[in-house]
Amino acid sequence: SGIALELLGTFNRGLRSAATILTIGYGWRDTHVNDLVLEAVARGASLVNLSSEALERAPAALWSQRFPTTFAEVSRRLFMFGGGAKRAIEKGEVALPSGATVTFDIIAGLNTSLPEELSLAHTLQRRK
Repeated sequence: SGIALELLGTFNRGLRSAATILTIGYGWRDTHVNDLVLEAVARGASLVNLSSEALERAPAALWSQRFPTTFAEVSRRLFMFGGGAKRAIEKGEVALPSGATVTFDIIAGLNTSLPEELSLAHTLQRRK
């Protein structure tokens, strides 16, 4: 419908100027939204995905399918945090895909450079 297209357009304009995108509890099931987020990351934005599980299968598969040849580079801008939003925001604790729990202030991190050692690339490299 017209309103849905208008909302997607507004969302896309916001993503075009975003340096960092924060998703909280997003299920990665809406291909229209996924495409817009993926395009923003391809242009250089970082993505912080906060969920109950750090390495959800759906977004990990989506990223590697969309960026098969450049996934290593893109994964440096992907931050997959688990432990849930309440714990992350109130206690500053997040779980990494490696299973480690670290203290990290997400809100402050969104306004600065995110530490590469918390990126998906670094976590996957340490798992090997």
